[in-house]
Amino acid sequence: MREDSVTLTPEGYERLKSELDRLRQSRLATIDEVKVARELGDLSENGDYHAARDALALIENQLAEVETKLRNAEIIEPSDSGEVEAGIPVLLRNETTGEVTRVIFVDSVEIAYTPGGVSLSSPLAQALLYLRVGEQGAMDNGQGEVVYTVMQVGDAT
Repeated sequence: MREDSVTLTPEGYERLKSELDRLRQSRLATIDEVKVARELGDLSENGDYHAARDALALIENQLAEVETKLRNAEIIEPSDSGEVEAGIPVLLRNETTGEVTRVIFVDSVEIAYTPGGVSLSSPLAQALLYLRVGEQGAMDNGQGEVVYTVMQVGDAT
C-alpha cells in the first residue's frame, strides 16, 4: 500500500465524491463573490474582496485535498472471511470491564461519518485485525494491557 493511499469503504468513497461535488459548487459561488467584490472599486481597501479571495483559497485547498484522497483511494470490499477487517462491524468484549462495544475499523477519513468508527491505524485495530470470533487481542491503553474478545464479525443475520 502506498504511503499516501487512503483505504475507503464504498460508502466512504461515495461520501468523498459528494463532498467534492459540494466543494465544486461552493467554489463557483465564491468565484462569483470575488467578481462582484472586485467591481466595488479599490482592491487595497476592499474587505469584501479580500474575504472572498481568502474563502476561495480555502475552498481550493479543500478541493485539492479531497481530489488527492479520491485519486489515491483503495476501495475495500468487505469479505465474508469471518475475520475482523476494515469496513465490517465487529462486536468486542473488554475482558476487564465486561463492556461490549460495536466498532467498525475505517480509515481516519471516514471516522466522522461512521458510527462506531475506529481508525485502522489505532492500537485497537492493530490488536484485532484479522482475528476471528472467540479470539482475543490485547492493546496497551497507557495504563496497562486491555484484552478484547471478538464476539461477532459482521452484522447479525
